[in-house]
Amino acid sequence: MGLYDLVKKPGSPNNIRAIWLEEKFYISTLGWAEKKRALDIACADGVFAQILARYVGEVDAVDINLIIRDECQQKNINYIQSDIFKYKPKNNRRYDLIFCGELCEHLPFGKPEELMKLILKWLKKDGYLILTVPNFLIKSGGHLRTYSEKTMLDLVKDFEVIDTAYIPVENPLFHCCVCRKK
Repeated sequence: MGLYDLVKKPGSPNNIRAIWLEEKFYISTLGWAEKKRALDIACADGVFAQILARYVGEVDAVDINLIIRDECQQKNINYIQSDIFKYKPKNNRRYDLIFCGELCEHLPFGKPEELMKLILKWLKKDGYLILTVPNFLIKSGGHLRTYSEKTMLDLVKDFEVIDTAYIPVENPLFHCCVCRKK
């Protein structure tokens, strides 16, 4: 069972995080009369892109190493293999929603901040960012750092923070936040 398989395992931290993510996207998209565009950064097997696809018209899902499963293929998800720092949105499109989950801990010094600048550039005015980062270190998983709530919020200092969460509450493994482009 892989890490993303745990999204479907009831009660697992990844399942709790997925439920939180879906709830936040549902709240963020209430009242939208038209379909919107979303970007899933470091999409891995596409599980979170599938969640986004329930609430928006089209999802671009980007990862340097695509491991998309057949069941993840959907008409309104565009899977793109690319280094996120070389990624160029098609026709300079902007996104209404961007999800960046479990990527920043893998990036070398200075790169998480560079990624936040790219996200600001790619978001539409009043667009949303949902960021999740781990509160644990997996040396074999390529993690270079852990995040506290403070260090996560430092990353999104140029955004308006709408909501934050520790998941699971009793033993936080993930720090999560919903932000809006100012």
